Amino acid sequence: MPRKITAKGGPLHGKKFTVPENMTSFEPPVGYVAGKYRVTEKQAVWEPERSRQPAKPADKVD
Repeated sequence: MPRKITAKGGPLHGKKFTVPENMTSFEPPVGYVAGKYRVTEKQAVWEPERSRQPAKPADKVD
């Protein structure tokens, strides 16, 4: 049976959705910030995508 959830944080904050019982996550529509919502009992919690850039080496200390 579908359930109603509310998005918390992220680009869809405060919006209400009806999702299938077995849904565990979803991504916002194209054009929004990269990330996904993790679906819990009554909420969808925003999880932003981490940067995929490699770490820069630190300056050398003498």
